[in-house]
Amino acid sequence: MAASLDSTETSLWSILNNLNCGIVTMLLKDSRHPLMQWANDGFYKLTGSSPTAVMDNSLIGDPSHVIHPDDFPWVYTALTDHIKSKEPLDIVYRVLHKSGSVIWLHVTSSVIGEKDGSPLVINIMEDVTAQIELQHKMQWERERFKAISALSNEILFEYRVDEDTIFHIGGNFEEVLGPHRAVIRNYRNFIREESFVCPEDVATVEAIISDLDDQLKAAPQPSAAADQSSVSCPLDNSWAQQIGKRSAEFRLKMANGEYQWYRALYSSKTDFNGRNVVIGKLLNIHETRLQISRLKERSSTDSLTSLLNRGAAEEAVRLRLKDHSVGWILFLIDIDEFKVINDTYGHLRGDEAIKALAACLRQNCRQEDIVARIGGDEFLIMMQGTFSPELTRQSAYSFWERLQESLTQLGLGFSLTISAGAALTSQHGSVYALLFDSADEALYISKRCGRNCLTFAR
Repeated sequence: MAASLDSTETSLWSILNNLNCGIVTMLLKDSRHPLMQWANDGFYKLTGSSPTAVMDNSLIGDPSHVIHPDDFPWVYTALTDHIKSKEPLDIVYRVLHKSGSVIWLHVTSSVIGEKDGSPLVINIMEDVTAQIELQHKMQWERERFKAISALSNEILFEYRVDEDTIFHIGGNFEEVLGPHRAVIRNYRNFIREESFVCPEDVATVEAIISDLDDQLKAAPQPSAAADQSSVSCPLDNSWAQQIGKRSAEFRLKMANGEYQWYRALYSSKTDFNGRNVVIGKLLNIHETRLQISRLKERSSTDSLTSLLNRGAAEEAVRLRLKDHSVGWILFLIDIDEFKVINDTYGHLRGDEAIKALAACLRQNCRQEDIVARIGGDEFLIMMQGTFSPELTRQSAYSFWERLQESLTQLGLGFSLTISAGAALTSQHGSVYALLFDSADEALYISKRCGRNCLTFAR
């Protein structure tokens, strides 16, 4: 070695030599001749070197041959400043492994005295390569996420129910909502007092939050003693697959003060910290809503029922089918034995039956659903489903049962039954003609199988 150890120090150095971390003592003469005095076995394991190689005559213990050349200048400057100021030195830099790879070290340095009139410094080193690489990977993922999000008009959000705080992340939320709305605390008060949500839609959002709060409180909580690996993560696949099964539409105030329609797709869960959280995305559906509204306001309604007519319904359905963020279901419905009703009770009573059914359909559909009379006694309904055919069928059957109950209360003086066929975008695609034909074929099967029933397209 460049300097031998005193016998009284042997015991101490022997202990240091057996530690897992790297330890190096260095004599700082000047910027051109910083000399390594001693290094423990941990240092040689970190660098893949040997005492003979490091202390080779051509290197003379020079750490510049070990520290990465891009890091050595600032590391040496930091070290000399540390010696002058006596302030603790805690830095991370790279060293060159004998294999040619680069190792990241977390180094703490302290001046422990002088030798031959020069400061003697001890460096304690820990390999943090894995942590640094993980940080770099996470940073890259964040940058990639920002780049991808910037190309989308979606706004991702996380709402922490217990804290009543929402975080808007990704997408173009800064341009749309304003940068000061990246984090909104006391969200329930904010949406009402600051009119962030359109006053007409506040009740909708509050009902969603209350419902989520109740569901999360009722859900089983992870045990404090549970193994950490068994605690569910808010970003696992099982949760991500739930996104889109819950949705709501409401208007948000833009940075320019204008309200625009958004659809929220979301899912809720208790995260690994025990927090009740909701993660989802906001999709701008303003133009679609305006176009549908304009269609309704134009001469696109059926004169008898005030529902959309066939042409307007087709255009409205085609617009909805452009939205692939959710699943859709298309119903075709007509009155059973309508000719018999006309022949028996007259055409005026037949018209009354059509108007009564139209009112019944509108009563059992949501405001955002498409309801149209497409000819004679035939009606079309399009409503939002999910990407799961099974869940969509369950929703359709619930609608059908409500409709059947309403039909028994019409008071027309004669029995009125209907038949229906249904097609799902999750099974039959998003091409209007194919979806319509599939629902029409299912309606024909309902008629052939005895009427007064709902059939799903195969």
